[in-house]
Amino acid sequence: MNIYILFSLMVASYFVGGVPSGYLYVKFIFKKNIRDFGSGNIGSTNVMRVFGKKAGFITFVFDFLKGFIVTIIARIYLEPNIAVFIGVMAVIGHIFPVYLRFKGGKGVATSAGVFFALCPAISFIAILIWYVISKTTKYVSLASIIAVVSFPILMIISKYAIPETSIFYEYNFYILLVVIVSVLLVIFTHRTNISRLLKGKESKTGGK
Repeated sequence: MNIYILFSLMVASYFVGGVPSGYLYVKFIFKKNIRDFGSGNIGSTNVMRVFGKKAGFITFVFDFLKGFIVTIIARIYLEPNIAVFIGVMAVIGHIFPVYLRFKGGKGVATSAGVFFALCPAISFIAILIWYVISKTTKYVSLASIIAVVSFPILMIISKYAIPETSIFYEYNFYILLVVIVSVLLVIFTHRTNISRLLKGKESKTGGK
């Protein structure tokens, strides 16, 4: 592929990923600035805690679709190693959106959309991991971190433990590396959550 076309697609993906779903939804529906409430984050968790489960769910869906749509389109028309680059740019756009002076969300929902477009089966397992951990510990941040980290691990297991049936058989270490970069970005955005978890001060689901 022409390098200029690839660059244009990556830039376009960044701008799509940068659309601040939670910020716009709260602004339009509640006439409020989500950054003035709770943790100040524009992601679905903060929206849910401040404005309820419905608002949080809608925010999650839109953030998920940002990553899913750009990646699935790239996955259909382009090679997997290009599609994963397009997807990661959407995650970067969500975390560092130019629309909000590069202060965005934590990238979990958008990463989930990218991963689901790349491999729905592995993503479904990661979602189950998130659900179990969030329900048992009541820590959404912990569940999000573990679920995202589990994706490349499950990817490796799928490729090498059962190569004959692996849905990741066409993927290589180059693509795995790009996925890991996305995971590291999500971990980076959760650094304050990790600090609070270690200190036992992280908020639980249902808490204030």
